[in-house]
Amino acid sequence: AVELEVDPGIQLAPDEQIEVFRIVQEGLANVRKHAGAAEAEVWIGRDGTKRVVRILDDGIGFEPGENGAGQGLKNMKLRAATIGGKLELATAPGGGTTLEVVLRA
Repeated sequence: AVELEVDPGIQLAPDEQIEVFRIVQEGLANVRKHAGAAEAEVWIGRDGTKRVVRILDDGIGFEPGENGAGQGLKNMKLRAATIGGKLELATAPGGGTTLEVVLRA
C-alpha cells in the first residue's frame, strides 16, 4: 500500500513539478523492485522553512554503499540537483529506507 500526503499550501514551480514527479516515480519503482515493503509513504510539504519530498518504506533496507549507487538513485540525485535540490538517503539492513529531497527555498 502507498499513502500519499501533499500539503495543499506547497508551491512547486513547473520545472520542479516534473522533476518531483519523476523522482517519486523512480523512488516508488525502487520500493517495488528492491525493498520487499508492505507499506510506503510519499509526503510533499514543509519541514520548518524547507520544502521537502520524502519517500519512506518499511522494507528490508540495505547497507549504504552496498547497493546505493544504482542508476535509479543516480538519476534521482541528478534530477534533484537540476532543480536546485539535494537528495539524501537513510537506510539500514532491516530498517526500511527514507529518501528525502530538500528543494531550493
